[in-house]
Amino acid sequence: MKRKVLGLLCLVCCIVSAVGLVACKSNDNGNTDTQSTSETQSENNNQSNNDTEEKLSLILNDDGGSYAVNGKGTVTTLNIVIPSSYNGLPVTAIASRAFENTNIQSVEIPSSVSKIGFSAFNNCTSLNNVIWQEGTICANYSSFSNCTLLTEINVPNSVTSVLGVTNSCYNAKSNVNYVGNVANPYRIAIGIVDNNVANVDIADECKVINPYAFANCDLSTITLPNGLETIGDYAFYCSTLNEATIPDSVSSIGYSAFSMCDLLTDIELPSGLEAINSGTFFRCVLLSSIQLPNSLKSIGECAFEQCNTLTSVTIPSSTENIGNNAFANCENLEEVILQNGVKIIGNGAFQYCGKLQSIVFPASITNINVFAFFECASLSYIEFNGTANDIVIANDAFNLSGMVDNVVIKGYQSCLSDKCYLSFIRVGNLYLKDELSVNILNEKTFRNGYVSMIYIKSDVVFSNSYIQENYAKSVSTVNVNNVEYYKWTLKAN
Repeated sequence: MKRKVLGLLCLVCCIVSAVGLVACKSNDNGNTDTQSTSETQSENNNQSNNDTEEKLSLILNDDGGSYAVNGKGTVTTLNIVIPSSYNGLPVTAIASRAFENTNIQSVEIPSSVSKIGFSAFNNCTSLNNVIWQEGTICANYSSFSNCTLLTEINVPNSVTSVLGVTNSCYNAKSNVNYVGNVANPYRIAIGIVDNNVANVDIADECKVINPYAFANCDLSTITLPNGLETIGDYAFYCSTLNEATIPDSVSSIGYSAFSMCDLLTDIELPSGLEAINSGTFFRCVLLSSIQLPNSLKSIGECAFEQCNTLTSVTIPSSTENIGNNAFANCENLEEVILQNGVKIIGNGAFQYCGKLQSIVFPASITNINVFAFFECASLSYIEFNGTANDIVIANDAFNLSGMVDNVVIKGYQSCLSDKCYLSFIRVGNLYLKDELSVNILNEKTFRNGYVSMIYIKSDVVFSNSYIQENYAKSVSTVNVNNVEYYKWTLKAN
């Protein structure tokens, strides 16, 4: 019996020992598991904190390499700080209407932001402080409109246009409103105080004339200071303006800046100007002369369209591109001088210039586009001075209703077939001065037009079946302007 009891006791002890061992092992594992669970909970808590962190709403820009702020997102603070970067990419813009109608009180804009969109802070009636770092170029329409508590705004020197600033931020001087910064409160001319005055002097400190600043005013003269750098789009869209001198310090003139100035008779352009933008002097109907600076590289679309009093213009050698309709409908334009360097004449550039009498193309010309000289009814002399380079003359570039008395071509090697059309030209006399010029002529060159007489320089040796089959050669040479030619007359059908 005792033996059985002892055996049971031993068994119980073994079981207890085993349970103890298991419990110890479980406890070791439990400690490890508890630590792991704690870390997991911590990570989850961190993730939860990240998920609930206040963030502005940002969108990826179309370029795929930058972001724009497009709203408050989950931010509850009334003091907004725009980040300079997000997800490793720069934040370059504040989108249109991003903070419109919100109750924010202040905003800090970093130097990475180059553009502020339409109505970005419109109607932020609690906004009273804007910290704006250098870098922004443009603040679009109504960007800070109706911000009734905003009494001053320090506009960085990098800004070239700021539209829609609440008028409580204006700095007035000599009947002109300005915005600026501590260093220069008169940096950007916003507009006129009294719209009925005829003359204004822009402050000497002014660097920028804001877009639309003096549009639809009753100004007759305006004095622009030396030191002015930029004239914005439609800045002087003003039918009463008759006199303006643009100082040499101006490097940029915006779109349609002086368009519809019906009384403007003369204007001086800055000597370093590189571009005349689209519509800059559109329909300045009394503009009688214009001196284009030698720095000019391009003339925009419709830049001088309907300048009906303009009689002569010289395009300097620095200008490579004459835009579409640049001088279209200049009814009294009689003379156009293209200096060597001009390359491209845009669509309709001189169309409906009914009094244009002659045009000489320099060797630099590569493209004469569609309707470039459409219906220039008085055009009687055309001269091409080529090199061995190609020239592309679009079909209908010279769609003329009248007869061109004389056309002179020399030096073009590849003015051929589908690349070179003098369509709808009826030519009295065509002068070809070298073998290259003779070889360009074929049945397509004057498609829908014709040449009555071809003069080929007497020492030119050529083989052109089109000329030989359709024209009869004179027996002897004729002298024209001290040059000996053989005369080839169009055969009767």
